[in-house]
Amino acid sequence: MNSKSKLWDIFSEVNDYCKNIALSLKGNYQLFPIDIRGIDFLGYRFFHDFTLLRKSIVFKFKRKIKLIKN
Repeated sequence: MNSKSKLWDIFSEVNDYCKNIALSLKGNYQLFPIDIRGIDFLGYRFFHDFTLLRKSIVFKFKRKIKLIKN
């Protein structure tokens, strides 16, 4: 699904469905290129082929280990 127009069609359908069940979608959304950025969720960044731990989690972990060692 590499077509932006297809994504807009799907967005429109989801938006219409949400209106039918008295829900609304966030108005200030952005579509991000997930191939480059990945999806950030629960401390991880998920890509198509691999998963990375978020950098801030790694830094906090290293800091806590350093405190424990000293």
